[in-house]
Amino acid sequence: MKKIKYIFPIIILSIITACSTIKVSNINKSYNVKNYDFIYSLPYTSFDINIELTKETYVPGPYAKYANKYLGIENISTKEAINWYITDINVNTIAKIDTTKYFVVQSKGLINSFSLTENGILESINTKSRHHDNIENDKFTTTPFSKEINYSNTIIKSPLKEKIDTTYRTVITDSTTRRIPVYSKRIVNKTIKDRAEEASLFIIKVRKRKFRVLTGLDKDFPDGEAVKEIIKELDKIEEEYLSLFIGEKIFHKYNYSYNVIPQKNKIDYVVCNFSRDKGIVSEDQGNEIVLKVKNSENTYKISEFLKLNKENLTKQEGIVYRQPEQVAVSIEVNNNIFYKNQLFIPQFGEILYLNKSFIKNKSISFDIKTGAIKCIE
Repeated sequence: MKKIKYIFPIIILSIITACSTIKVSNINKSYNVKNYDFIYSLPYTSFDINIELTKETYVPGPYAKYANKYLGIENISTKEAINWYITDINVNTIAKIDTTKYFVVQSKGLINSFSLTENGILESINTKSRHHDNIENDKFTTTPFSKEINYSNTIIKSPLKEKIDTTYRTVITDSTTRRIPVYSKRIVNKTIKDRAEEASLFIIKVRKRKFRVLTGLDKDFPDGEAVKEIIKELDKIEEEYLSLFIGEKIFHKYNYSYNVIPQKNKIDYVVCNFSRDKGIVSEDQGNEIVLKVKNSENTYKISEFLKLNKENLTKQEGIVYRQPEQVAVSIEVNNNIFYKNQLFIPQFGEILYLNKSFIKNKSISFDIKTGAIKCIE
């Protein structure tokens, strides 16, 4: 009887150990599976590259050719011109499903609970779901941010003027013939030159008025905040009339989004082509906007460790996760750097395993963007 009492606990312990196990296998290599707890996937990273361009349109003023004559302003163009500029570049990492890294989990007593994201990425084991940011692509629109030009608002005098025409009639007297002038008045439109001269005189008048306010020559003029407002309005009026000579620049912003999936053995990726005259152009035009992804190879030591201890390490059947690789990301145009950052790419890193005996009674959370371990409690 004593012998039976000694053996019985050992048998029970063996049964518990056999039941508490876990098996994780790639879905592409899983056959004749009768039951499983859940299927999850590892993420891979793609880049959303957001490029903001600004289109600058120069519209010459109607009196541009008289700018030097009446205001002494030289080198004013009389032709419309368009220039494009890169005003902002940003790169966002987007987590996507790696369809080659779907895993089937068969757990017997080791995993009490688990949490997956909506798209099936493993978020946590034996712990409650943690809040995380939604991963979405930004939507971009074209946005004008300059007033429209309306030069008609700058007219303060009538565009008409009185013109006197002189004709002559001949008067014959007894001894001589005389030509007598005859004057007739008519209303005509002022020439561009006349209007330019009037506008220049008005600009000078505004400047004189501003000078008198600033120097206190107007004794009965208000002071304090009122003076600041008056100067502000005088500056605005001068700017509007000055644009009749120096022209106006209209700006529009254009935003473009491109998606690039980095590959482990590739560094340069042509995102698109850019021209200062036309903006985004086809491949055979302009200059290339190039994304550069340089692998830091920080996980090289892990790779070497796994290779050197391949025979000694026990068979890995635990939860599969990734150790992401750090990369240097930059975007260049004609060797000019517009963006530079350090980012993490899971598909450049190493596939690792959580040992099945380690998982029991542990709360583990994962980074849903990289598949790396975030926390073990």
